[in-house]
Amino acid sequence: MNSNQTNELLWLKKNYPDMDVDRFDQIRQKYLKGELEIAYEGEIQSLKQSKYMSSYDELGRIEEGNGLPSGYFQKTGIELGEKGKLGMIVLNGGVATSYEKELGYRPTKGIFQAIMDTPISFIAIKLHSIYQFQKEGILIPTYFMNSPATDKDTREYLAKFNNFNLQIEPGCFCQDLGWPRIDPKTGNVIMRKSGQASIVPKGHGDIYQAFARSGRYDEFIDKGGEVLLICNVDNSEARIDFAIAGYFSWLNQTQGLQIMFESAQQSPNDKKGGKCILMRRPDGTMGCGILEFTRISADRENDLKNINEFNTNIAWLHTSIDRRLFDLPFRAVKKPLQSEVDNPEINCGNKEVIQFEHEMHKIMELIPPDQGHILFVPREKRFWPNKYFKDQINKQPQLIEKYMGLYDWMFELNPQANEWILKVDRRKTED
Repeated sequence: MNSNQTNELLWLKKNYPDMDVDRFDQIRQKYLKGELEIAYEGEIQSLKQSKYMSSYDELGRIEEGNGLPSGYFQKTGIELGEKGKLGMIVLNGGVATSYEKELGYRPTKGIFQAIMDTPISFIAIKLHSIYQFQKEGILIPTYFMNSPATDKDTREYLAKFNNFNLQIEPGCFCQDLGWPRIDPKTGNVIMRKSGQASIVPKGHGDIYQAFARSGRYDEFIDKGGEVLLICNVDNSEARIDFAIAGYFSWLNQTQGLQIMFESAQQSPNDKKGGKCILMRRPDGTMGCGILEFTRISADRENDLKNINEFNTNIAWLHTSIDRRLFDLPFRAVKKPLQSEVDNPEINCGNKEVIQFEHEMHKIMELIPPDQGHILFVPREKRFWPNKYFKDQINKQPQLIEKYMGLYDWMFELNPQANEWILKVDRRKTED
């Protein structure tokens, strides 16, 4: 550690007393020594035809093959909901950094309008599906994992819309402050024009620890909760599916399954995300895993490109899992410099910086091989993300067709619903 980094640590401890500065520096030093992560050297094999992957379209045949009555998984999922054993966590920590170029600012993604010029937000779409279940007598506890950047906005938004008239009010919990981004060469902390450190949350993989730390996990379990769906706020098709919930519960009861990730067919437009493969673990055992391109050498990229099963970041977690697994290892992730107009990052000679993150799917490499599974799902039914603003604009006709029926509902919840339509400079979107 050089003197500059020593001074940084003292400054961080003084200005960010809630931050685990020593742990941050430990990970930083591992990164600088090249010890943080070892490249994956195992074979890259498809999960197809293996016991670690099944298909949504084959659930009926799985029932028949195991002597179960037709519709057993759907019925089981509904019973889970009726008994309070089924819940949903929405990953809602994002300020839409990819929207900044078109909008001129970074909105809280969850409360941004999914359908332009209407108050129908991504959160509204999520909670409307829960409200529909409630009308059928099925109450689904729903939680939002916010970041420090989105927590206040989200709580205010839920309150303004009367918690969307849910009998079980949506619960919020927050990731901790996060860690500073660093210069990839020197390891020095990246600063902002305002004199603050450039701090970001620790990625979606922080979900497990943040949920447990908040007390919400114990709250869910104490009320009988067993199965949790974890999904992104901007994936408008990711919602409770009783057949999947019932199938996952059956796999837990019959095979001890602890976590299941959904996968879909990769499209040419999927620029990021991992591929679902049969992965060799450090102890030599084989199991399902999700491999990112950043974890392999460049000469192996074609092997991974030939795998068509793509991670959707939708997971099903059973509360019988060992909580000690929630402390996931960190990865060094390259990100572009943040160029916020009023408070840009400065003092970095590189166009990219490093931030340390947990990956949500990494947990599958830590559990026993037979406790993880991949479910291959139809994209159009389960995976319809709106990562970039241009994606959302292109999907407006479909979003209108699917969700414009929520318009009157939003005004029933709040007669001033239009006040929550976040600004969009149309001139910028047309450039």
